[in-house]
Amino acid sequence: MKTKQMPLKTLMLLLLIIPGTASLARGTATMMGNLQTVSTDGPFDAIRNPAAMAFGGTSAGINFFFSPWSGASNDVKLKSISVIIGGETPTSLTAQSKSSLDKKTVMNQEFATVIRMSDMFFLGIGVTAHSKNQENNIDQSTSGVFPVAGALTYSQNLEIRNSETAYSTHFSLGVKLTETISMGYALNVAITNNENNFSIYNFDSISGGSNSSGNDSRGTISGEISAYFMHKTGTHQTGVNLNSGNYSWIDYSAESDGFSYDTNFAGSYSSGASLVAGHYWRFSPLIAAAFEAGVAIPAKYTPYSYNNTALSISIKQTELNGLTILTSMGIEINPLKKLTTSLGLTYINTRGGSRNISSGVGELTDSTTNYTVNVIKTTAGAQYTIFAGMEVNFTASLVWLGTSVEQETLQSSPDFFFYTIATDSNTVQLDFSVSFVKKI
Repeated sequence: MKTKQMPLKTLMLLLLIIPGTASLARGTATMMGNLQTVSTDGPFDAIRNPAAMAFGGTSAGINFFFSPWSGASNDVKLKSISVIIGGETPTSLTAQSKSSLDKKTVMNQEFATVIRMSDMFFLGIGVTAHSKNQENNIDQSTSGVFPVAGALTYSQNLEIRNSETAYSTHFSLGVKLTETISMGYALNVAITNNENNFSIYNFDSISGGSNSSGNDSRGTISGEISAYFMHKTGTHQTGVNLNSGNYSWIDYSAESDGFSYDTNFAGSYSSGASLVAGHYWRFSPLIAAAFEAGVAIPAKYTPYSYNNTALSISIKQTELNGLTILTSMGIEINPLKKLTTSLGLTYINTRGGSRNISSGVGELTDSTTNYTVNVIKTTAGAQYTIFAGMEVNFTASLVWLGTSVEQETLQSSPDFFFYTIATDSNTVQLDFSVSFVKKI
């Protein structure tokens, strides 16, 4: 009896459609919502999670990230104001403020490689370059009627141009303890430079208008260490990440209208320690899902402080990075043997604040700021195997950033101003990233 064989064309189609076991190790952690503890990102695990790279092999990859578009809206409300000018308190007072984000560009590049030293030890090295440019415009005005001076108006226009560059180097070690358990250790060292150039136009109905300009620069060297744990079976993964927090050394300089100063500080924690845990579950060869949650404890530090007794000038700023809560979730779909698609969602909530006190001859400014930030990031991505050992990844993200800020400011020079401004801002940003991975 003659056996009927499956046509070659049909066999090839099934091999293409039915996901193979290789799809279980595909690099989709970023596409599934920027997962930190489970799944894999191939060689980029040298930066993300060295415990995951202990289950892989030697590989290298390069990633390009860019943000071509962002839009912002601001709702500024004056909650309270008290003014005394020339010893007079106004009989009526109105004030308003508005701000806008005129321009923002962000670009990142990453290179990472994983080297399999033995069946047990894996060495990872990663380099990250980051650049950002941003322009903001702020308009504020106050009008009042005074018993003697009559109607007075004060207005201010502030333009800020910000540029930031950062370079990070990541050294990591993955240790495969058993066929299902691994540990990872990482050291990250970063150099960051943040520069602001600003111009201010002040106008009041008594003395007219005046211009002021200046700049400040903050250079930071920072480091952090992390430890990772992962337990992995055929269909499940559980991961934990413990991070020390960011320890920073800061050099700060500023110049405004001919006055300048430069100061640096001993190291301090600029962000608190964090703990993140997650779980990955492959329901079938076609679908997998993951969820993780984490928390970072507060950290209080002083980014700059300056005191000149000869000129009677004192400036000090204290910042608090408050409690941060993180949740991420994602789904992975393998429609084809060479293709993996993913969807992810990330939510971050953080609170913090700062206090800036400056004084000079007959002048005092004391400003306290408290803020709440909510971030929602949706991610969609696809990974395609071009040929054996070579993969390309494409990820698109839509990010919503909602910020609520309340600022109380006291100015005495010798006129008196005390006001509270509440600002609610919303920013939407579109991001893209493309990476190429070569397995060796």
